[in-house]
Amino acid sequence: MVGREMKERFPEGHRHPENAFFVVENLRATDPRDSSREVLKGVTFDLRRGEILGIAGLMGAGRTELAMTLFGEFGNVTDGKMILDGNQVKIKSARDAIKYGISLVPEDRKGMGLVLIQSILKNLSLPNLPQFSSFMRIDQNAEIKASTEQASGLAIKTPSLLLDVDSLSGGNQQKVVIGKWLMSNPQILIMDDPTRGVDVGAKYEIYKLMNELTERGVSIIMISSDLEEVLGMSDRILVMCQGSSRGVLDIKDATQEKVMALATGIA
Repeated sequence: MVGREMKERFPEGHRHPENAFFVVENLRATDPRDSSREVLKGVTFDLRRGEILGIAGLMGAGRTELAMTLFGEFGNVTDGKMILDGNQVKIKSARDAIKYGISLVPEDRKGMGLVLIQSILKNLSLPNLPQFSSFMRIDQNAEIKASTEQASGLAIKTPSLLLDVDSLSGGNQQKVVIGKWLMSNPQILIMDDPTRGVDVGAKYEIYKLMNELTERGVSIIMISSDLEEVLGMSDRILVMCQGSSRGVLDIKDATQEKVMALATGIA
């Protein structure tokens, strides 16, 4: 925040999205706590390799419900298809999602993204233990090496990975959440309000990281309540209203007015 010159809010990316490889068709789902409440009422979109697909909408539009359902940890899917690389897939749990190369940076990093009483090291390695396990043992040297490299690559500011993750600032906590999923080598990274509650400098670092990931071929689905962020970082924007998709705008044609018209049901 101090001592850094911020010439622009959003760093320039050099993305070249390829063909669509993940397609969602008319996805419908109910609240697992109340089967009579439909949270997704027909969501259709496609995702291209190496792009940032922004998801915009008003509070209650179903954006987070969509993210959690794609990750297999919220809605009970009642209709629709998810097609990955030409094959229909069923994702009923986070384990399924990880198997297909889908990871989620959740909206609530403290409640759902981190184990606050555990160390930074354990938080980074937790979803990736199969990488370090064999014959019912964890190779601690491999775990430490991979976690240290990830923390260094993301410039997580801490004197030791053995400190509780709760000791970190909000921006560094968010880097831990992102880092643990990058260690799983996802092909789709869902980011729900990824810069919420972090300072300006950390936001800029997260934006740069998003650009770097997409330039390496990772596809990002980014949900944000900040419309300027959606317009500043997306290649295309999926607009949701009352649990359904209302349209996809190419960033060249997208404006705040067009997004809000779709989000409020006017258009």
